[in-house]
Amino acid sequence: MRIFREVCFVHCLFDIQQEERPMKQNQHHRNICIVFVLYSYSLLSCSAIAQTVPVKDNELQDLVRAASASEREVWWPAVRRLGTLASCDVTMRDEIWRRTQVNTLGMKFVRVEPGTFTMGPDRHRLFDFHKAHKVRITKPFFMGLTEVTNAQFAILFPNHRADAKYSPDADSPAVRISWKQAAEFCKLLSKREGAMYRLPTEAEWEYACRGGRKTQYSFGMFARKMPKYGWCMGDHTKAAPVALLQPNDWGIYDMHGNVFEWVSDYYSDEYYDVCAAKGTVDDPEGPEDSGWSHVLRSCGWQVDNAPACRCTARFPLPTFNKNPFTPGPGMRETIGFRVVREMSDSDSR
Repeated sequence: MRIFREVCFVHCLFDIQQEERPMKQNQHHRNICIVFVLYSYSLLSCSAIAQTVPVKDNELQDLVRAASASEREVWWPAVRRLGTLASCDVTMRDEIWRRTQVNTLGMKFVRVEPGTFTMGPDRHRLFDFHKAHKVRITKPFFMGLTEVTNAQFAILFPNHRADAKYSPDADSPAVRISWKQAAEFCKLLSKREGAMYRLPTEAEWEYACRGGRKTQYSFGMFARKMPKYGWCMGDHTKAAPVALLQPNDWGIYDMHGNVFEWVSDYYSDEYYDVCAAKGTVDDPEGPEDSGWSHVLRSCGWQVDNAPACRCTARFPLPTFNKNPFTPGPGMRETIGFRVVREMSDSDSR
């Protein structure tokens, strides 16, 4: 619209002088001015156009290093989804730092802000046998962008060997992991990093999986988009490298499929009903020690059932003291985990 007004203005200028100049010369000058206006407009608009250009990985890394050279390197691949050229915007640069972090193992995290959501299904369904209830997350936390990979797990557990058949790559998720192994990994990581790492609670996991949405999946109501977001419901024969597909709206990858993921909560059939009776529950951590099983979230690469891949799907798995990992045949190759880093005083920026 602005271009149209400027072009009309040029025409008016020459129409006033039309009787004083030859028609041919006047038309020639008019065309030159039109081109000049269009060119000037493009120059003036270049910054606005640039702000819609996605950020390249190396550009963003250099930007964040320059923003805080004394701090650890930080990284948030999902910033590209914001549609803003961060190098042109100081506010965006600060926002990237505030929301992201990477530790010495190369594990990437995104800051998840507090909020309220409905946990559980909107009605009883297959794999969703429990009542929906309101949950309030009162504190921000850093959620792992991906599952823990073979390479990362082997740093703290040197004897770990990638499953050559079902998860062979260094950047594929570590599988055949027991709940106790996952918890021990978090303890060792906390000691190494000087920060508190742990398994996510079941509420934190679902809150992060939804990415602010109220739909069955993090990408919408229907499973037809699953091939773009989740490594499941297909002819898959092994786990995929992490972050191979698209993330959810908060930049978190593989929340549908690839591997089942341990959370910290014990499993109880009645727990959701108890929460629903209380109304809104703040930062739930699951039932008290039930002694026999913990909760698995997400689903494995071999799952071909859409309901089992929803944000709300949950599964119990026994955890025994003497033999902490005894899943059925075909299950152990599809179990991994991701971790949460708790906020510290230095993160309050």
